[in-house]
Amino acid sequence: MAAAYAAAPLRGVAAAASSSDLATASGLLDTLCAPSAATSRLASCALRATCTDASTSSSVAASVSCSDIAIAHHACTVDAAFANTNTAVAASCTTLTQTVCAAGGSASVECAVDFGLPATLTLQDDIFKGCNAMTMDGCDRCAAPSDATQLAACDVLSTSTQICRGMGGMTSCNGLANACMAHTDLPALGAFCRGVMSAAVDVPSSAFRDAATSGAKPRMDGVMRMYLHTEINDYVLFRSLVPQNQGQYFGVWLLTFGIALLLAGIDKARRMWSARVRRHTAHAPMVPAQALPMQSLARDRLIQALIRTLEVIIAYLLMLIVMTFNVGLLFAAGAGVFVGSLLWEEGPGELRASHPDEGPCNMFVGQCEDSQTKYCH
Repeated sequence: MAAAYAAAPLRGVAAAASSSDLATASGLLDTLCAPSAATSRLASCALRATCTDASTSSSVAASVSCSDIAIAHHACTVDAAFANTNTAVAASCTTLTQTVCAAGGSASVECAVDFGLPATLTLQDDIFKGCNAMTMDGCDRCAAPSDATQLAACDVLSTSTQICRGMGGMTSCNGLANACMAHTDLPALGAFCRGVMSAAVDVPSSAFRDAATSGAKPRMDGVMRMYLHTEINDYVLFRSLVPQNQGQYFGVWLLTFGIALLLAGIDKARRMWSARVRRHTAHAPMVPAQALPMQSLARDRLIQALIRTLEVIIAYLLMLIVMTFNVGLLFAAGAGVFVGSLLWEEGPGELRASHPDEGPCNMFVGQCEDSQTKYCH
């Protein structure tokens, strides 16, 4: 990482850490974040992995918040209890905090970076508090260790982000959300903060838009918001159907509109079939009930039942979409019903014109068709 890091400004202040300082920090993180090490689950290792990912833009990777010195300093101070369990790492932390980050040192800018994140063990406890209250997407990533003072076998920071994006209003997400809102100037936090929600504050998706951690914006997890909103990253029917941009959201809007329009069309088809059967029965010769062809009756009932079943399924699909509380999708459903009503709904005058020989109906004795019931008088 030392070779990849280029000094970059933080709020306009130039950084000029020496190569030896960078080497100390890089060596510390190499040991701390080795895949086989238990300490690889620390938040510092998640930050470093994001900063060194191939998809991360060069400008973000070169920022002070992605400096190995800044990340190592966070590990040695906020998560010192775990960093000091390794003798080599503990020695490097002593050098880093007492020499590299000493007042007036060449790495003063990098050492001044404060991510504001809670200790990794605190984030882990918050995960289990939230998941014990409600099982959410991401809870299966971290199994609680037998010893609450040890790290779980998972990427704690990434898991915390996934859970806090998936459900709003949780007090267990306050620590992460508050840190994100207080440090929107740190690009390294972008991948972990965009869209995070809590009982205290919600981090808007736009907060880190100009400092996204990845050049190709990371995929947003679907979110469950139990209130009316205008965000786009909602689960829509399927776990994989989460709009990632305005174009995809418009596609989901059209899908919702189409389902509502289809529902109105199926309702019209059912009413037409019912009217056809009733007219056929009304004009048939008077014969005993047992003389009616059972095959014809069974067929009519089967078709009617199939149409009705399809109508109910489509109606419930539309209901599930509207239950995302997404204002745009709510209006899409309304627009589909409105257009469908304009196309296929019959007014009183049209109804009488289409049934001139049937006369007025009486809904109380079962003489009304479905399409007539609302107009009976």
